[in-house]
Amino acid sequence: MILSAVINLTPTIDMPVPASLGHKAQGWLLNEVHQYLPSLAERLHQEGGYTVSGTHCQLKDKPGKYYLRVTSLVSDLTDVLLEAVLPNAHTITFSPRKESNHPTTSEHKTFPDFEVNGYSVNTKDHPLADLTSFAGITQTNTLADILRITFTSPTAFGSNGIDQPLPSPSLILRSWAEKWNTYAPAGEHLGYPIQQFSQDCIQITTLSNIHTENWYLPNRARSTGFKGSMAMKVRSFDDCEKWQVIWERAQRDWQALAGFALFCGTGRHTTVGMGQTVQSNKLD
Repeated sequence: MILSAVINLTPTIDMPVPASLGHKAQGWLLNEVHQYLPSLAERLHQEGGYTVSGTHCQLKDKPGKYYLRVTSLVSDLTDVLLEAVLPNAHTITFSPRKESNHPTTSEHKTFPDFEVNGYSVNTKDHPLADLTSFAGITQTNTLADILRITFTSPTAFGSNGIDQPLPSPSLILRSWAEKWNTYAPAGEHLGYPIQQFSQDCIQITTLSNIHTENWYLPNRARSTGFKGSMAMKVRSFDDCEKWQVIWERAQRDWQALAGFALFCGTGRHTTVGMGQTVQSNKLD
């Protein structure tokens, strides 16, 4: 099973809370997992298989002032989150331990502790929460003429060692497809280059509030990515002649990948909060 868990948070003191605390959330998550299953924490550190968000402002009518989202793409992490980490998360601390004579730097800033006001793993409780499977994503997917996607944290793609903040359908689809093929059961892998389908057949219809922002990474590094919303649609059957043999399958697959983006994120640095991606109707 794969999981998107939303943890509702309220700071214990009133002070500014930056959104770009994904690297701190990553440290908290791996430390929590290590307490229950050290070998899994080490594997996650080396290989990924999860994402974390930063501290985002809570959606309307949901508990807490902020939320932190943790996703799992592997079943053993899903089990540890559901059975141990989430039920026992009462307070989340991002600040480092204070040491005598330790200078205050950007890496050692003090942040408030957060009281956990419950968590959600079900879409009925929070639109950004879900517990499903790869088959479940495919089976529940319904075809839409236009898909609207919102990138709620800076999103970037790697190119020659540089982070490129480009809202390109082919780069977006390639990112989703690579993660799908990495974590889905072998029988559910995509057996064709869907990013080529996106180059040939998917077009952007609108871009809304697309802009760039910086994001903190571990070890005082930073990255720049794009945020905002975009709408995409598939060109007509006649305009995509070389894809007509698998036309219906390709349509289903790219829209299933858009649903999978809630779990896998988009682009680089998704384990430290970048590339948070949702279908825009979930934020309405």
